[in-house]
Amino acid sequence: MLNSLLRQKRDIILKKWAESIMDSYPADTSRILKTRHNQFANPVGHAITTGTATVFDELLGDMNFDALNGALDGIVRIRSVQDFTPSQAVRFIYQLKDVIHEQLGKDIRKENLNDDLQTIESRIDSLALHVFDMYMNCREKLHELKETQLRRGPYRPYHHVRSERDVPQHEGDSQDGTE
Repeated sequence: MLNSLLRQKRDIILKKWAESIMDSYPADTSRILKTRHNQFANPVGHAITTGTATVFDELLGDMNFDALNGALDGIVRIRSVQDFTPSQAVRFIYQLKDVIHEQLGKDIRKENLNDDLQTIESRIDSLALHVFDMYMNCREKLHELKETQLRRGPYRPYHHVRSERDVPQHEGDSQDGTE
């Protein structure tokens, strides 16, 4: 019964959920995310709106983790490189619970759908743990990339400076002292 109500309110739930995620950004960024709908002009907003739609549909369906991983990957990668704490970065999954309660709370109480709600919320909780793992994997990869860049990249101190023994001491002198 709850799945039927969720499907009926799908569009408004998805809109409110995406807006709540976008509201987690600074005001100027949030406004841009909400108003630009072109995926190339607004890749973050696009990742949020398309990703949340797939996640929502899978929560009501079979919970296909290949589809979920694909949908969540864009959102999680973006949030892992931004200035969010881990809890702020993964909170977007829990925000779906808030939106469901906001949109269907009266119907859930009226129809006594608490067991159905508990099932959906349990799925959301499981998904949140999965999202946290994805987030941590992204952060580990970022750390590894930074470490590799420091070892190999232009930040290595004096990597471009020749050693003193490679530079002749006086004009005309060779490295081994012979001319």
